[in-house]
Amino acid sequence: MIVTHGNGPQVGLLALQGAAYKPDEAYPLDVLGAETEGMIGYLIERELENALGHDRAVATLLTQVIVDAQDPAFGYPTKFVGPVYSKDEA
Repeated sequence: MIVTHGNGPQVGLLALQGAAYKPDEAYPLDVLGAETEGMIGYLIERELENALGHDRAVATLLTQVIVDAQDPAFGYPTKFVGPVYSKDEA
């Protein structure tokens, strides 16, 4: 079985925390992505191990993807990184 998770909200939260703490030393989004992949993977792994009674091996795998910087989809994003604010909140 493979379980995947999109981590945009978690990456955004870490980016906001980094910007509030030391904005000139903030980590780039790929590093924040790896950090949240590991964190979410650990949480899913722990829950699966508990649900399966520790009878099966469970592993977390961090991955990287090569994307085309010219992909037109980048001009029309559908998944946001971090919180989405209403006009009044913004």
